[in-house]
Amino acid sequence: MLNYILWNVDPGIFTVLGREIRWYGLLFALSFYLASLILDKILQKKGMDQKQVSKLIIYLIVGCIVGLRLGHCLFYEPGYYLSNPLEILKIWKGGLASHGAAVGILIALYLFVRKTNRSYFWLLDRIVITVLFIAPFIRTGNLMNSEIIGDKSGNPLAFIFVRGVDDELSGRHAKFIEDTRIRQTGNDTVVDNTHYTELNLEVYFKKNIPEDKIDDYLYRYFVQRIDRDEDLRYNVKLFTPEPEVVVTEDARNYKAVMSIYGIPRHPSQVYETLAYLIFFLVFFFYYNKRNGMIREGFIFGMFLICVFGFRFFVEFFKEVQVPFENSIMLNMGQLLSLPLVLLGVFMVLRSRGKKAS
Repeated sequence: MLNYILWNVDPGIFTVLGREIRWYGLLFALSFYLASLILDKILQKKGMDQKQVSKLIIYLIVGCIVGLRLGHCLFYEPGYYLSNPLEILKIWKGGLASHGAAVGILIALYLFVRKTNRSYFWLLDRIVITVLFIAPFIRTGNLMNSEIIGDKSGNPLAFIFVRGVDDELSGRHAKFIEDTRIRQTGNDTVVDNTHYTELNLEVYFKKNIPEDKIDDYLYRYFVQRIDRDEDLRYNVKLFTPEPEVVVTEDARNYKAVMSIYGIPRHPSQVYETLAYLIFFLVFFFYYNKRNGMIREGFIFGMFLICVFGFRFFVEFFKEVQVPFENSIMLNMGQLLSLPLVLLGVFMVLRSRGKKAS
């Protein structure tokens, strides 16, 4: 009997003029704003004027956002997006890749330095510090969205991501369903080496649906979807094709209660958030301790080794993002991380002959 962390946070915060403000977007924007202030302070202290710094920040933001989106589209689902190129522009539907952001930033910086007398790697050493500042915000946003979830786990600190159940029922079927509530019972079971924990699903139906139709409604629009849920996006399972549903009535609603089984998972977003925060603090204090005098390329190289080395490791605890990754030994995130780690090693070795500046 274990009590896992039941994660069912609403990704939306509030609505303004009919537009939902979500945690991910807020954290994304806030992190870029604060990071730009840090970068501005670092670069002005090294002699760059305000106008030049502002221009650089615009280049980096555009490069990062374009890279995030194109990275996902071309690395993870090229067939779909090349066949439907207009879908690439629909960034609000989700689908961003940090490896793409890395490429986008590198290209944007190249375009910027062609018009200045600044060294490419000298700038990169300082830019990556602010990238490390942004990363924990992004992964926290992923956590609030219940996305990029970890692989199955029986650890007591595992998370059960059940937002998909709420979205399916009270989200898609709001005409008939007013609310859903999910609670742990404390009863666990292990099937085929996978841990499952029993959950009580309470569905509050409006009285515009007959009571005797509730069982059929749940079976048609929920139970059958769970049975066909091969990629487990709902993160729950049923062990019987027709689970028992108990219906009670009060003045406002019919309350239907049934048992479902949640799948505890590694909170990989939390792992990455903590790691990137630690990396940022280490790099930031190292840079300040050296008073900004570092060998060209050293911090950039260490950034690649630390971030993408950790990314390679943490991918072992993450669920694959697209189905084809199940058929390869290493997933796409790991395959993309390896060359960046090797580049980092090369940059650190290259910096040994450089003078600190």
